[in-house]
Amino acid sequence: MGTTNRDFTPSEFADAAGDGSGGSSNVLGGFAQASRLLEFDQVRQQLAAYTHTVLGRELAEALAPVPNLLDIATRQQETDEARRFLDGGGSLEFGPAVDLSGFPQRAILGGVLRGEELYAVQEMLAAARYDRSQLSRNEELPLLAGRAENIPNLEYVEQAIRSAISPAGEILDSASPALRQLRHDSRAAYNQLNEVMQRSLRRLQRNGVVQESIVTQRNGRLVLLIKAEMKNQAPGIVHDVSDSGATVFIEPMPAIDLGNRWRETRLAEEREEERVLRYLSSLIGDAGDDFQLTLDLIARLDLALSKGRYSIDRRATPPTVTAPPVSNASNALNSPDSPNSMESSPSVGAVSDRRLRLTGARHPLLSDRVVPISLELGEENGVMVITGPNAGGKTVALKTVGLLALMAHAGLHVPADDAQFPLLDGIYPDIGDQQSIEQSLSTFSSHIQNLRSILDRVTPRSLVLVDELGTSTDPEEGAALAEAILGQFHRLGALVVATTHHRGVARYVQEQEGMINASVDLDPQTLEPTYRVTLGLPGRSYALTIADRLGLASEIIEEARSFLSPTDREADELLHELQVERVVVERLRLEAEAAQALARTQQAEIEARLATVESERIDLVEESRQELQNRIGELVSQLQQAERSLRTAQEQAREQGREISPSTPRISPDELERQRRQLGDLRREVRSPQWQPIEVQRTRWQEELRSGDRVFIRGIPRPVEVITAPDNEQQVEVLLGTMRAKVPLYQLDRPADADPTAAQQGVYYRRPSPRQVESEIDLRGQRVDEALDRVEGLLNNASLASLEQVRIIHGRGTGVLRSAIREYLNRHPLVASAGSSGDGSGDGVTVVELK
Repeated sequence: MGTTNRDFTPSEFADAAGDGSGGSSNVLGGFAQASRLLEFDQVRQQLAAYTHTVLGRELAEALAPVPNLLDIATRQQETDEARRFLDGGGSLEFGPAVDLSGFPQRAILGGVLRGEELYAVQEMLAAARYDRSQLSRNEELPLLAGRAENIPNLEYVEQAIRSAISPAGEILDSASPALRQLRHDSRAAYNQLNEVMQRSLRRLQRNGVVQESIVTQRNGRLVLLIKAEMKNQAPGIVHDVSDSGATVFIEPMPAIDLGNRWRETRLAEEREEERVLRYLSSLIGDAGDDFQLTLDLIARLDLALSKGRYSIDRRATPPTVTAPPVSNASNALNSPDSPNSMESSPSVGAVSDRRLRLTGARHPLLSDRVVPISLELGEENGVMVITGPNAGGKTVALKTVGLLALMAHAGLHVPADDAQFPLLDGIYPDIGDQQSIEQSLSTFSSHIQNLRSILDRVTPRSLVLVDELGTSTDPEEGAALAEAILGQFHRLGALVVATTHHRGVARYVQEQEGMINASVDLDPQTLEPTYRVTLGLPGRSYALTIADRLGLASEIIEEARSFLSPTDREADELLHELQVERVVVERLRLEAEAAQALARTQQAEIEARLATVESERIDLVEESRQELQNRIGELVSQLQQAERSLRTAQEQAREQGREISPSTPRISPDELERQRRQLGDLRREVRSPQWQPIEVQRTRWQEELRSGDRVFIRGIPRPVEVITAPDNEQQVEVLLGTMRAKVPLYQLDRPADADPTAAQQGVYYRRPSPRQVESEIDLRGQRVDEALDRVEGLLNNASLASLEQVRIIHGRGTGVLRSAIREYLNRHPLVASAGSSGDGSGDGVTVVELK
């Protein structure tokens, strides 16, 4: 899929394809009814559990499938980028988990935010600043980076709140110089007042008029607790009387003036605190639009990372959603005025395809023990009918297909090994008992009304899911009706997955072109459900077998079998044999896969051991070389010392006029010189890189190297080109980038572009011929690093094949990929020039002239 920086409005998440106030009025149309019957709401609740913000949770709970390919591509890209970001160890901050959405509106209307509310705003702005720094200008995450770059810079509001409000929501002394001075004055006035109150307390306490020896407050004034009958002995102002009347709260006369002054400073302090809160609130009000945009973008990032975490935890994979063939669409769908027009839903790089293919798909609401299913629909067969016993998993398979299609169209990854869906304009389910008591509808009547409504609205871009087709009525008429309904769906071109118990319907499907049978089975030995979907064969009901296992009289079972037609009995026996054989084949397949996996593991271990042995051999050879060099040096030194000693002894004997002792070694100088030359030759031989303690057999691919081959050198991750074949000294000349170098043959690791056994088989890379080399590559939709690797390969192959010109298609897009490629080309030693194409493609194509 392509990339886009389009943002969704909040209403788009709730108002999509009939799933919201602005949607279709059709009860069964679009995706609304399918979302309810297939329990997509529970998927949304699971997704919402990963969110951190109130607005992010609301977006997750309002997430809905859309029928527009561009919107799907954008949402899927958002999920892809979020998962890559999380897989790489990335994380974002989202601030406090409180609803801040009403704060900007209240501030715009002149309201005053409390201290704890302001601090919550500061935390959110700090989180937004952190997220912007983490994501902006990240070329690998263009969509998330674009969202982060659009977060307004409100750091001045954040700093103003941080300098004035504590984490507890209290106003700090540093909020303003006036507040600092007023609080200083208030504390000084209080200390003076408290001293006077304490002196009055001690004096009155000695007179026995105090009820309790404490100083407290009443109406913002410090007072003493005086006995009511002795209040005349404590002159002052009475501020309150206890409920019992036994205590009066009196402010002593000496404290009145100081109390007045303390009260005035406190009122001034409160007015200044109110002014600070109002000022900070006005900053938020003035930045109301930017603040609301910040909240929205943080919520979208929260939703994106929630989708990424959901994908990781569910072991999900990105689905492919492709545009259907235009020829299959109705005139209404292709009309420019239609909301589902293909012109309003560009393909975004997708090919026209109406295949629905699932491999290893798992229902996201069931436990991990659920058996994955695999099926394919739409390429040759547009109608699939699943048959099999009760509790075999027919309905689970049906719901898995529909629910995963909803998830893909909502921009979520799906729990499957691989998934492909056509672009759908709606999913139409008829599942469960939807009878209406108010309308006096039976189960059969309810199903018929649902099917009639679906037939009126279905298009070639619709997916229809019908559970228990043709039931709740006479079996023969129900089967006939089911066959006719399937035929009509097939003629309308819709994709259909249906379940039924009717054998006649399965026979009808088997005979029809464009339809396919599928089955779910019980284990033929244990009668336990397997939950696997098998394509191409109808299923068995197992009714008589289960009844027999449950102890129903054997004569009843036999009589029931006698009522079956010979054709049905033969078909049932044939299906039983096929199922037993399939179980055996499946077991053998699993055993073969296990054996193959074991063989691959053992092969990898052997290759790793061989590589280790080769490395150790080289190290041992080098160690032996060093030891021999040291030993030869020691022998040379000993030989020189012996020569000097011998000459000294002979000279001393001659000077003293005595004969040389018979025990003195008689070695001529020529012999000593000969031995010295031999040791020198041996030293030079050991120093040579071709020296080996034993002769080593070279591999076939090393012996057959010639100019133009590409090989790996030990310790160098990229392949190099061989310029000359091995010489007499077992060395080859290679091209390292723009440099030429000679390396010993034993340092070559393996041939390039070959499988692990190529070294043993003599298979390696040869210089490509011009016919084998691509002269054009398409890099649209790729990341920069991947694209540059492919450009490097193109240039190398083109240069080896002596091509003069190549074309690189990168598209226009945002220009990031084009700029990176052209900057890389301008610095490349093989490039003579690079520029735009002159064929009308403009900046979407770069033409490269090679040296």
